[in-house]
Amino acid sequence: MTATSRSSAPAPAPTVPPLRRAIDRVVGERDPGLLLTVAAAVLLGLAYAVWATQRQRWYLTDGYDLGIFDQAARHLAHLQWPASSIREVDNLWGDHFHPIIVVWGLARAIWPSPNALLATQALVVVAAMVPLYLFARERAGRWPAVLLALTYGSSWGVQRAIDFDVHELAFAPLFLACAVLAADRRRWRWYWVSVLLLLAVKEDVSLLVVAVGLWLGLAGERRQGLLTMALGAAWYLAATRWWIPHFADGQPFSYWSYHQFGDGLFSALGHIATHPWKLVTVALEPDPKPETLLLLFAPFLLITPWLTRLAVIPLPLLAERFLSDQPVYWGNAFHYSLLPMAALAIASAGGIGTIRGWIARRAPAADAARAPDAARGPRRRRPGLAAVPVAIAAAGLLIGTASWFKVYGSHGSFGESPLASMARLQPPARVVDRELLDRVVAAVPGSGSIAAPQMLQSHLTGRDQDVYLLESRLVAEPVHAASADNVVLDLPGSDIVNLDPGQMGRVMAAVEQRLASGDLIPVRAFAQGWVILRSPRAPGGARRAADLPPLTGAPADAARRALRRWSAETGRWL
Repeated sequence: MTATSRSSAPAPAPTVPPLRRAIDRVVGERDPGLLLTVAAAVLLGLAYAVWATQRQRWYLTDGYDLGIFDQAARHLAHLQWPASSIREVDNLWGDHFHPIIVVWGLARAIWPSPNALLATQALVVVAAMVPLYLFARERAGRWPAVLLALTYGSSWGVQRAIDFDVHELAFAPLFLACAVLAADRRRWRWYWVSVLLLLAVKEDVSLLVVAVGLWLGLAGERRQGLLTMALGAAWYLAATRWWIPHFADGQPFSYWSYHQFGDGLFSALGHIATHPWKLVTVALEPDPKPETLLLLFAPFLLITPWLTRLAVIPLPLLAERFLSDQPVYWGNAFHYSLLPMAALAIASAGGIGTIRGWIARRAPAADAARAPDAARGPRRRRPGLAAVPVAIAAAGLLIGTASWFKVYGSHGSFGESPLASMARLQPPARVVDRELLDRVVAAVPGSGSIAAPQMLQSHLTGRDQDVYLLESRLVAEPVHAASADNVVLDLPGSDIVNLDPGQMGRVMAAVEQRLASGDLIPVRAFAQGWVILRSPRAPGGARRAADLPPLTGAPADAARRALRRWSAETGRWL
């Protein structure tokens, strides 16, 4: 071969990074629906992140759950086990098995603030809109898919999750949507990656994985379906029987709230087999179960999730909530509706696809059989019928938006949903004196353990100090105010401490005893009755605040009188 022929040989094609190939594929599709969905997801993610971080800024978050997960993420960021003194565990994986929170550890290593968790959650929750759109596009069509993605991303279930601190279940909608999309496209490598990530979210999500496997079996993929169901069942048993007890120093898995069916999974299944009607009666009684179910299905016109084999996917999520004997699961508060809303949106995509198929089959069979008339041309599908899937998805979006006001009207922390508030350029409710609480947090000594109200805890978890509840997790155990080196109290406003009267009484009795014995002395006092008490036994000791009279007797009354007297005499607050 001559030099000329060698030089004319084609050069090898440059290697394109996988991320670049994915971007080129998305751009190359020139799908306006996909671009619109991505743009909406970005805007919603930024809006939710701003809302969540503003809640933190205005002391609207709590130790449960932001403080707990911030402590765990901080330990993970330092390559330690995810401990939480607020939750009173040395390893959070001994409480629930959710290795996915390693992502929060990475986020907190990059941005050392609880806001890292809040922002990550906001972006991950809305990221599920993209695979949801891609799946729904193949079933329901482009514009119904866009509307379904918007229905999920703006749903009250998502807003409730954003409006409540953080939770590991925020990762589940994305991995569920990716798993269903990959299975639908028969991309099994990506499917199994998504399933493993979904299992890593929480031990009880394995029951959702079993439902995904059942869907695959019903859809004809029996081998993949059986493997998925087996993996989900095995994961649940391994997590609850071995992994969680291992990380909990031998303590058994304790989260079982279905005692009306049995004392464990197998006894409950046996009871259900002999009393199947009980599933319906327990699921619908008492209130507010029917209302919550109606609100969950309303954005999908009640019936579209049931018109497809995909209907099996939301079933374990609904059963987990509405068959439980814990009333907290029955209402529309907190994060409990986030994952069911995503699963119902996926099922609704299949349901609208079923309706779309019915409409296609209604076209006159003669259209396919007869030759086109040269004069009239081929007969077109009736535009009215073709628009039905779009109309169904649009109606769902409108009803879902209207349901915001039903959910937030009577139960909302601010009386208005985050998106409705931001649409009017309104920030989260400012119900506290933020500058005052900033000064209280800054004044807490930097050594020794801290017992503080929940509203302050996520502002203290960035320290190298153990932060505890004022009360105890279990009523039978001593309250933490009886032993912590630093105790922070809002004495005149016991309601803001977020304790029930019984726990508040136990906290105040413990503080009173320590004050009387000299084991606590007031070191700082602030307007509205906030006071910081410190033990002389704490590292570095404690020094009483200048001119602040001793607090003796019943703390709530005595402190109020002493603080008012001291304020009147000095004309100022520390």
